Amino acid sequence: MWRDDAELRRGRRGPRAGAAALWGAILLASTLAFPVRSAAGEPLPALLLPGFHGPDEQLADHRGQVVLLHFWATWCAACTREIPSLARFARTAYPRLRRGGLVLLAVSNDVRAEDLDRFLARNPLPFPVFFDSLSSLNHQLALAGVPGTVVIGRDGRILDRLLGSRDWQSPALLARLEGYLAEAPREPRGTDGWSDSNAASAGPGPVRLEKRDGWDEPPAPHGREERHEGNMDRGGI
Repeated sequence: MWRDDAELRRGRRGPRAGAAALWGAILLASTLAFPVRSAAGEPLPALLLPGFHGPDEQLADHRGQVVLLHFWATWCAACTREIPSLARFARTAYPRLRRGGLVLLAVSNDVRAEDLDRFLARNPLPFPVFFDSLSSLNHQLALAGVPGTVVIGRDGRILDRLLGSRDWQSPALLARLEGYLAEAPREPRGTDGWSDSNAASAGPGPVRLEKRDGWDEPPAPHGREERHEGNMDRGGI
């Protein structure tokens, strides 16, 4: 049975609520202050995923695969409500999709490693979890809050940003994931969007966003927006 961390939930109502809310405000302000480095369809910069009880990993190691890069944190109520659904997906539909080239990776934006440690000890997750307490990957990928999932195509270009919590067992979402796998790369091999070393900052461009209720984002210049039931946290509740 899935277990929520009671101490974390109590902390949201106590002094830690203010700290989490402050961190959320800092994350939002710093994200909006950074230039958009990876707009939809543009090449990715070289990204290092910092390991948590495991080795660091280069995102470019997944060249030729479709990557779901899911961002979350234990202080985010919407995230901890969604994570059981993502874990069920990882144990059911994901093995079949993985054979088709899908890769599921998670990045925690927890401020303290011990919070993530405690949560994972109580709720082991069946996919790799990386640790980015400074939200540097969020900045690089122009993701302003959590939960959110960046979908990266086989050619190293962003296909989508899925913002807010969702039902990872829904037939519509599973069909969408299959569509990502079927989408042909934009560039031939050798001229794709993967970066194996530090790349210069990409200029601003159209950002493709799927929004969910509860998100408060500036509108994308030319992006697609779809609103669904759900929410987002930039701090504790």
